[in-house]
Amino acid sequence: MAKGSANKDIKDVYIALMGVTGAGKSSFIATCSGQDVAVGHDLTSCTTDVEDVAFMYNPQLRVHLVDTPGFDDTTRSDVEVLQDIAAWLAGSFASGTKLNGIIFLHRISDPRMTRSARRNLLMFKKLCGANSYKSVVFATTMWSKVDPAEGTERERQLTEKSEFWGTMYRKGSRVFRYHNTIESAEEIINYILSLDKKIVLNIQDEIVNKKLEIEDTSAAVELNAEIIRERKKHQEELAMMKEQMEEAIEMRDMELQEIFQEEIGELQSKIEQGTEEQRKLTQSLAEVQKRKETELEAFKQQIRRDQQELQRKIEKGVEEQRKLTQSLAEVQKRKETELEAFKQQTRRDQQEVHQRYQRELEEQRRLAKEQEALLKESYEAEVRRLAEEQKIRVREEQKREEEFRIQQQEAEWHRAVRDETARRALEHQRRVAVQEQQAALERHRRETEIYREETERMERQYLADVEERRRNDKAMQREMREEEARRQQQLQESLQRKASGGFRNALRNLAHELSNKIFGRPRQLSFPRG
Repeated sequence: MAKGSANKDIKDVYIALMGVTGAGKSSFIATCSGQDVAVGHDLTSCTTDVEDVAFMYNPQLRVHLVDTPGFDDTTRSDVEVLQDIAAWLAGSFASGTKLNGIIFLHRISDPRMTRSARRNLLMFKKLCGANSYKSVVFATTMWSKVDPAEGTERERQLTEKSEFWGTMYRKGSRVFRYHNTIESAEEIINYILSLDKKIVLNIQDEIVNKKLEIEDTSAAVELNAEIIRERKKHQEELAMMKEQMEEAIEMRDMELQEIFQEEIGELQSKIEQGTEEQRKLTQSLAEVQKRKETELEAFKQQIRRDQQELQRKIEKGVEEQRKLTQSLAEVQKRKETELEAFKQQTRRDQQEVHQRYQRELEEQRRLAKEQEALLKESYEAEVRRLAEEQKIRVREEQKREEEFRIQQQEAEWHRAVRDETARRALEHQRRVAVQEQQAALERHRRETEIYREETERMERQYLADVEERRRNDKAMQREMREEEARRQQQLQESLQRKASGGFRNALRNLAHELSNKIFGRPRQLSFPRG
């Protein structure tokens, strides 16, 4: 985004930022403007007052991002926050400055809508009013700290439920995702610029147009109701705590008494704080502005005191630096003197070392000559001794060579004898192996002939047995046919003799049974009549 311009025809656009502490308002402004804005990384608020941060969006457009403290501010009460926001909005509206839109930032990483977030949202609705909903943008932040699917589901619940953003969303408010990037920030600002309209917030209309005091505005009424609810809740808790305190006193439990006493003190402090908040809420806009002027004057005085203290520290630092410089010069001079003395001493030491080295070198040369003479004499004696030993070794070597030659001749003779004996034994073994092979072939031939003869005999016997069984089967079949004919003849003769109307069926059944026993199947028999 462009910064700085000398063009007289510059258009100013005002966008207010609201939301709980830590939602990312200061970070959003720093990303858009490129200016150093204090960004909190814990639950401590960095925005203690309404602040207008302006920057050049393009050569013809200057954007004012109005940073506001949240209603869960850690450094001031909700009443003071409301008074500060109301005073700035009323003052800017009275001077002719109107907002173009409002960005309400919300952490999508929060698993649920906290009480402080609900209170911020409720106060935000009262500050805006229904007529301004179309110029409101809900910007969800901290997407990098949540699963995308889970964040989308939370976003859907926020836009659907009326107690959250539902009512405002259905009446024209829009939802954008801010990913802590310049692109996502520009998308939000471009949307507000595309609306191209000025808005009058509900609290501006109430204070400026309707001449209401801050305590009579919708936001203040809602905040007062919240304070009353909180005080009632604390009073009920205090009554319950006092009853428990009495029980602890009766039980003489000192530890419980101390705990209850501490909690009672905290509740009483909260009740008194709520009463003080209600008292502050009744202050008029003039009193708020006077208080702000007093705070501003005190802030300026504190700045002047800090500047004076800083000036004293600077002067003290300059004096200390002067003394340090002087001390360093003295130290440097002393060090230079010590260095010169050290150099002279070093030169003397080097001369002494060189002279001592020369003396030692001469002594070493003399000793080396003496040692060289001794070594030469010893070397010559050693050479003579080695020559004698060499002669002895040569004679012994010749003797060993002669013995080795004789041994080789004997070995050659023995090898020749062994080779002849081995040749004869090998020839004998070959002849024996050939004879055994021939005998084995002859045995195999005889066994093969016997096997062939036995096979032929068994084949002839098998054929004879088959022929014998065939003849026996034919004879048996012929006998069975003759026996069947004979039995049929006997049966017919018997039936002819004894046939009558009562015995015919019995005889037929008997014949069938006999036929089944003989042939294994029923046989059609014919009987003569009469």
